[in-house]
Amino acid sequence: MVQMLGHDLPVATIKLILRAHEALVTGETWPLRVLARSMHVDDQETSEILRLMRRDLNAPVVFQGGDTQGYRYQPGKPFDLPFYRVQIGPFLLLKPLTQGSSGPVWMGVHEVTERLIVAKFLDTQESRRVMQFNAEVRALCRFEHAHVLRVHDRGQLDAMAEATSGGQLRAGMPWVVTDYCEGGHLRNREWSKWHTLRDQLLQILDGLAHVHSRGVLHRDLKPENVLDMATEEGQTDLRLSDFGLATGLGGGDSGPLNTLGSPGYLPPEVCAQRFDKLCAASDLYSLGCMAWEMATGQLPFDVDQPVADLFEDHQNRQLPPFRPQRKLHSGFGSWLQMLLHKEPRDRFRSAAEARLALLEVDRTRRAGAVNHGRPVIPHAPADKDKPSPIPLAGAGLGLYGLREMPLVGRSKAQQALWYALYQTSTGGRPRVVCLEGGAGTGKGRLVHWLAEQASYLGVGQLLRIQHDAQKGPQHGLGPMLSRTFGLGGLAPEEAAARMDESLLNLGIIHPEYRRGLVNLI
Repeated sequence: MVQMLGHDLPVATIKLILRAHEALVTGETWPLRVLARSMHVDDQETSEILRLMRRDLNAPVVFQGGDTQGYRYQPGKPFDLPFYRVQIGPFLLLKPLTQGSSGPVWMGVHEVTERLIVAKFLDTQESRRVMQFNAEVRALCRFEHAHVLRVHDRGQLDAMAEATSGGQLRAGMPWVVTDYCEGGHLRNREWSKWHTLRDQLLQILDGLAHVHSRGVLHRDLKPENVLDMATEEGQTDLRLSDFGLATGLGGGDSGPLNTLGSPGYLPPEVCAQRFDKLCAASDLYSLGCMAWEMATGQLPFDVDQPVADLFEDHQNRQLPPFRPQRKLHSGFGSWLQMLLHKEPRDRFRSAAEARLALLEVDRTRRAGAVNHGRPVIPHAPADKDKPSPIPLAGAGLGLYGLREMPLVGRSKAQQALWYALYQTSTGGRPRVVCLEGGAGTGKGRLVHWLAEQASYLGVGQLLRIQHDAQKGPQHGLGPMLSRTFGLGGLAPEEAAARMDESLLNLGIIHPEYRRGLVNLI
């Protein structure tokens, strides 16, 4: 605390008063309330600051105590404050926040809306860091969901920005702008009631279902990578973040597989470097470790031991007794165990399935019982009448070509496709739907929309087959299976064994069915 004008005030408030004083004296237009939020000064205190400053613009300020002992501030003269005015596109950067693994992270504001943002910079030429940075930008551009961090723009720093940053940033540095999450990361959040913990996990699972539906595995789930937007009412509003290790599902973008992630949260298949077994259930294991830590205060296995021993625990050691710090529903421990099975095939098969089971925990009367039911397909898709977020004015040009364009004016075709899927799911018999139209009319986009919706709800999975007139190397069922199960470059015997194991992971246990599919490759 520092004394100013006879009052004990936090240092952040003192600095804000000085900045407001300077702005009013010089006639500068400044979004003071945005600055106040960045310094965690509430609106009532900000209003009082403005009132005091407008009352007497010419009164000098003398500090007593703290690091500013004896300093005399004269209005109209600059004061050395840790704030900058670094312009990148429609954003104004205010101050550095931290030094990330790939470069500095700054806090700023969108000038038109006064919305707080975060700008991450890449300050290295190391190939692994460059790959992670670019992978994260590509991954974030695929997502459009309330519980996934939103990216607003990207670009490269210019010479003017370098000059106004006081030399802390360099021209040419790539940057990406995302939402600013005032609540920090999940490790900062506490819970006192069962429903608080449950609701936090439901938000994470909802965001994870969307990520998986867009063909992406996160691969680095941990509390530090779940951020809280912190609503005005003080409610938790979580966002999945940090997709630097993200990789593709089903033969998509391979990502940096040689980088494993955080050892305490790694699934057994990653510890064994069996990347061919990566699937949605791999992220669910990491979520299980995180949920265990949230409930008990520590991870399932000792992270202070040598990494090789920790990997061995993930792969072979039984879970320790579950001892939560606070009273939880009796079925929660069993739900956790479903997430933390050693084999992917024994876990929940999708985030949607895990979410449904967690919702059912409250309705479970018998301790230890877990709902293993599959999600039921609804009459309408999840995105029906869902409004798209309004982009920030002047932002997003750097994302052109990375973001997926929304479907417009295709509601009848969407309804017909969804109804066909609904009939297939409820009737138990396959159906064929033929989309006709010329090149560029959006047939493929409609199919991907259907696949994403089905995956998000946990009621379907996309298997893409190419049928070319020339019958190229990717033509037909065999190459489709090879892409789906990552069999490229393997000898026939090894490919057959790996596919058979993958089919078991998917729950296809009948040996004749598996043998028939293996023969197709």
